[in-house]
Amino acid sequence: MVSSSVVLANKTLFLVLTVFLLLSHHHHLQCEAQVSLPAQVWSELAVSDISAQDVWAVYSSPDLPRLIVELMPFRFQRIDVLSGDGTQGTILNITLQPTNSGPLTWHEQFVEINHLTLTKVVRQIEGGFLNIGFTLYENIFQITSTGLNSCVIRATNSFVITQGSESGASFITASWRMAYAVVDYIRANRANNYLASGTDVESNKSFQISMAIKFSPTFSHLQNRTLQEVVITNLGRNQVEYISNQNSRNTTF
Repeated sequence: MVSSSVVLANKTLFLVLTVFLLLSHHHHLQCEAQVSLPAQVWSELAVSDISAQDVWAVYSSPDLPRLIVELMPFRFQRIDVLSGDGTQGTILNITLQPTNSGPLTWHEQFVEINHLTLTKVVRQIEGGFLNIGFTLYENIFQITSTGLNSCVIRATNSFVITQGSESGASFITASWRMAYAVVDYIRANRANNYLASGTDVESNKSFQISMAIKFSPTFSHLQNRTLQEVVITNLGRNQVEYISNQNSRNTTF
């Protein structure tokens, strides 16, 4: 005859095992639901006649939110300052023109403005890509000096997207439009001050663009988008480099 204590012990063991299995299954489901895919898409613009400090002066300027709306009216409808003075920590409300694809409104914050490394990090903190399956979306701008009066402007879209939302990556582009607008603005100011170098953005053959993609899960979503953007430019030489975990190639237009 089995004692009641043995029966109780068996029931307790069964209950513990059941709870363990349920918790393990729940944890497994949570892990599956939280799978995230980090990625970066970047573009570089090499400028032969403007110093890194001159370019950085514009990118780091507290007045940039106002200025960029004037320089890129086709992109931005308005930018409102929610808090801050344009320096690190400033929070903006961004509204794009309705003709743009992808998210049209969001809040973003200047999380880093580093005057030593000439790096600016802008992070979406509400709305935007965060509403379509992204857990992180940042624009990182870095200016690197390549000479006394030359530099490279690198713009990186760094993001993390949850598995199942990869189609949202089709809205990500490695665009040099902001860099192009800033360079054009600096040159125009030089011309107005009779300091023009005599070069022109459209005809400057040393003006080179390169882009890279490193994100194999959404590579197919990004590929056609960036190729389309490159084809419509009129620069002397455009080089696009695609890098993924599974294939790598160079394309020259």
